[in-house]
Amino acid sequence: MLQKVENFETADLPDLHKNVLRLTDKIVANDLTGREEIYTILKRDFSNSEIVELTMAISAFIAFGRVNRFLDLEF
Repeated sequence: MLQKVENFETADLPDLHKNVLRLTDKIVANDLTGREEIYTILKRDFSNSEIVELTMAISAFIAFGRVNRFLDLEF
């Protein structure tokens, strides 16, 4: 499964999963380009509040990872 996530664009994953991974990539890279496009795509499957919740969850896990790395903690 990890290989599918690493190569999600060409993997045999549902579009819903690929779109969430695209959002995750944008957040990880702090890439603000194409926000409206990904938001429009996500609205096909998620409500506005679900998109906010999803974005907050992704951001929280990224933040935890960065803190762990900064403090050289094992997780």
